[in-house]
Amino acid sequence: MIQPETASSSAAARLLGAIYTGGIIIAEGLTVTVDARLGLVAYTLLMVALVYTISLNWQNAANRVLVALLFVPLVRLLTLALPLSYFSTVNQFGVLGFVLLIACLMAVTRLNLSWGAVGLIPRRPLLQLIIAATGVGIGWLEYTLLEPAAIVVADDWPALIVPAVMVFIYAGLTEELVFRGIMQHLAQAALGAAGAVILVATVFATLHLGTDFPLAVGLAFAQGVYFGTVAMVTRSITGVIVAHGIATVLSLLILPNGLL
Repeated sequence: MIQPETASSSAAARLLGAIYTGGIIIAEGLTVTVDARLGLVAYTLLMVALVYTISLNWQNAANRVLVALLFVPLVRLLTLALPLSYFSTVNQFGVLGFVLLIACLMAVTRLNLSWGAVGLIPRRPLLQLIIAATGVGIGWLEYTLLEPAAIVVADDWPALIVPAVMVFIYAGLTEELVFRGIMQHLAQAALGAAGAVILVATVFATLHLGTDFPLAVGLAFAQGVYFGTVAMVTRSITGVIVAHGIATVLSLLILPNGLL
């Protein structure tokens, strides 16, 4: 039986959340600035520590913030341990998306979460459509500020259909289900709505430290706060899934190829 959250347990959850978020930042910093192998070790130790801490008092509801943070070393261990160098960039999106969707399905099942609880119900459909449309502006802004190279070079639209689907599934569906769906829902039980949004946005931005664009970290944090706030207010991630997917397809595929 899950024990109800108290003021002391909530304070402990905030402290542990801050400590482990700091650990994630350090592990990611080691990965991108020192050696990926060192990052692999750091993330492995972080995951072991998280599992051990959670096991000490599994029935405390405040521990759900730590369960949420478990997804971060899982994602990075997958990217560091899988032989992704054998795949093209777009195929890496496909492989990671497939593996993480399976992990999400297992997590939702084992944690007794409903799909509605993690936001996969399109509440207020018209509003979700408006939110989805903001992905066009976000994608244009990302491309304008960062000017990333196309991950697939193409001269026409048909050549981008399969890559666009793979990128949309990974960046839109998988990332939003992990971060704004499962992680934010779990963290909210201990940190409250605003605390959960900030925590998840911070972690989301941290995982962009390895990009070639320092500005991308700030943009990722702002994007995380926006998507998290929308998901919190509407209690649905369907709009942000589409917005995130559209933004990434535009900034990495369509605009770099000059197709708009």
